[in-house]
Amino acid sequence: MSKKQRSFYGHDAMFRFLCLLHDLVPPEPEDLAERALLLTTLSPCENTPPYRVPDDVVLPLLGALGVQGRREVGHLRKEGAKRCVRRCLEQAFPRALAAAKESLAAELTRQSLGPTTLHALGIEDDITLREQIGALSKPSSEASS
Repeated sequence: MSKKQRSFYGHDAMFRFLCLLHDLVPPEPEDLAERALLLTTLSPCENTPPYRVPDDVVLPLLGALGVQGRREVGHLRKEGAKRCVRRCLEQAFPRALAAAKESLAAELTRQSLGPTTLHALGIEDDITLREQIGALSKPSSEASS
């Protein structure tokens, strides 16, 4: 298997893991696209590429629901995958945004508060505040010791 193929299968495996980790597809989806994704990509299969249940095997299960042909199974699988990627992104962006906002707030606080701030506010005689600001300006490993 080429490096490129290994990379594709690795990313495919990580995507499947994310779908399962975030419970993006219910165990018995009513939606045909999600059902096709579950039956082909998120179900146990042979440990050989392309690491999914073949469309021919899934067709009889979806055929009872009106799906006709392997091509339609493939189309539905891809549509289900698109929906799951969108759901993964919807979950990732709020978390990433919250983490970035928290990091920015911490850095802004660290940069904004210093001994000069206390002096400018006329409260430089508060020893507790001076110590806390001093600890804030130290690297986190030094401040925690």
